[in-house]
Amino acid sequence: MKTLLLSHDVTFRKQAERRFTTKISNNTSVSSRLSNFTKSPTWFHDLPLEVLLKIFSNFSEKELRKNIIPVCQKWRYAALKPQLWKCFEVVGGKIPLNRICYEINRFPYLQIVVLKSVHDPKQIIRQVCRCLSNLKELTIKDCEEIPEKTLINVLYSCRNLEKLNLSGTPFRGKKVFEDISLLPNLKSLNLAKNPYITIQKLTTCVLNCTGLEEFRLSKWVSLDEILKFDDQDVSPILLNLSSSLRSLTLDCSNLTTNSFNKIFTCNCLERLSLHRAKHLDGEMFAKLHRYFPALTVLKVKHASQISDANIVQLFTEGEEIMENLQTLDLSGCWQITA
Repeated sequence: MKTLLLSHDVTFRKQAERRFTTKISNNTSVSSRLSNFTKSPTWFHDLPLEVLLKIFSNFSEKELRKNIIPVCQKWRYAALKPQLWKCFEVVGGKIPLNRICYEINRFPYLQIVVLKSVHDPKQIIRQVCRCLSNLKELTIKDCEEIPEKTLINVLYSCRNLEKLNLSGTPFRGKKVFEDISLLPNLKSLNLAKNPYITIQKLTTCVLNCTGLEEFRLSKWVSLDEILKFDDQDVSPILLNLSSSLRSLTLDCSNLTTNSFNKIFTCNCLERLSLHRAKHLDGEMFAKLHRYFPALTVLKVKHASQISDANIVQLFTEGEEIMENLQTLDLSGCWQITA
């Protein structure tokens, strides 16, 4: 009996030792795994390239250049991937031309190019022609005069242009205006402050741009003092664009009531800017809500016939329409006192 008890005790002791040994070994393996994890954590800069590209796609080009590229080599490599760069902007002449051309060649997926106050944009424009056939928006603003041939090459090379802004950049030649009208997807056109534009060229261009949604011709200056942009000139343009225009900016120095009546036929307008509208009648202004139900931006400058009573009438009778108005600019309307 004693022998049996001893053997049972030994057996129990061995089983207990076996369980204890297993427990220790399991704890050791867990602790070793934890130590390995703490030794090599996965930080943000260790993310795979495809994950970084997905994250960086939410940043603008300016943010990439300023905040992402300087962080580390891996982020720099990811942030400079061509597919992340859709917009390229050059202001002034501080950046060397060869550097600008290199950047344009480096980012073939660019959809927007903006050149502002560039001393000699011809070389940059040629590089755009070579590398960016799928360009959507091109702005050449306040630059030196562009040769007709250079501008024509852009229009032939970038056939998918939807927005063309040549404000403040002079150019000559009739063929340019003809080629602008041949752009099949053009929706926005800005020809402001071009001293060489003529009524004939403008009419040729705009009358053939049937899908134009935004048209800007403010602060227009002509070298020919006899040439005036009057009611007879503006009427066919506005009639042609009345069903498509969403935004209109116009210098109204020589326009009378007849032209304003034509403007009021553009019932789809969301943004209306009338500069030097000295012949705009106050009663006509007070009825704007009847013609533009989707208006969100209204700028009427130097309209000497608009009074406080006209404004009150506009916002009283058109209260529901005017609630959607986000911007109102009546600068230069000297009869307004409030």
